[in-house]
Amino acid sequence: MGVVQAKATGRLTMHFANVDYLPFDFSSFTDNLSLYLDQITKMTDQLRLTTQTENELIDKGSYKLALDPTKALAPSKKTRSCTSYCLCEITKCN
Repeated sequence: MGVVQAKATGRLTMHFANVDYLPFDFSSFTDNLSLYLDQITKMTDQLRLTTQTENELIDKGSYKLALDPTKALAPSKKTRSCTSYCLCEITKCN
């Protein structure tokens, strides 16, 4: 099997060396990457907003008011905000 694979790879290499352009299409790959980056950006923005809202409720003491005094539960603690997260290095927005 190794000999057949080596011959096929050699023939493809020689063929690709003589063509004007390579028969590969990367446009769908870049479209997928762009879609994934947009989804990550939206999810990050949503996470940032949700974290900010939760922290505001914790600061106001809303969760303390909703606790059942007969159960030994502690109110939620603040979550660190993700305001420093930026996709500028990937998207070249600078």
